[in-house]
Amino acid sequence: MKIEDLPPRVLKFLGPLEKVLIKEKRIVPTNDANYLRDIAKDLLFKNIQPYYEQFQLEANNGIFNFLVEPLKNANFHGGANAKNPIKFKVIMTPKALVASYQDRGSYFTRQDVKQAYEKRIQHSEKHHVENKEIGYGAGTVTIYELSELIHVETTTGTLFTGISTSTMFFNKL
Repeated sequence: MKIEDLPPRVLKFLGPLEKVLIKEKRIVPTNDANYLRDIAKDLLFKNIQPYYEQFQLEANNGIFNFLVEPLKNANFHGGANAKNPIKFKVIMTPKALVASYQDRGSYFTRQDVKQAYEKRIQHSEKHHVENKEIGYGAGTVTIYELSELIHVETTTGTLFTGISTSTMFFNKL
C-alpha cells in the first residue's frame, strides 16, 4: 500500500507527508507473547525514537503499550498464518504516529466491528485465549484508551490506531 492509498481519515490525522517514514513488518503468528513485545520494543527504540529526535521530541515508553496491545490481538485472534502473515505497519510524520494491523481474519471486515471500534464501545463478541501471558481481556479497552485515532478499513480488514505528537507519548527535548 502506498501512502496516498491510506484512508482519507488516516491521511488527515498524519498531517503533511513531506517527512514521512514507514516501517513495515510481516509477522508469522506465534505462541510467544515475548516475541511480539520484542517487535514493539525494537520499533520503539530503533525506529520511532530516532525518527522523532530530529523534531526535538522524545518518544517515550508509553508507545510500547500503544503498539503491543493491537499486535497481540492480531496475533492471537486473527487469521494469519505462515503463508499469509500479519501485516504490521508504523507510519511516522512530525505530527503523528499511526500503526496498522492487518490480521488476515474476518473480524475487521465487518461493519458492526468497525462501528464499535470507531465509537469506542465494547463489541459483544468476546475472544478468549487460554494463554494468560498475553493479558486478561483488557486489550480492546487499552487500545481505546491509548489511541486518539481509531479507524477500521473493512475492505482490507485493517485496524489503524494513531497518536499525535502533542500527547503524553511525546516529550519535548
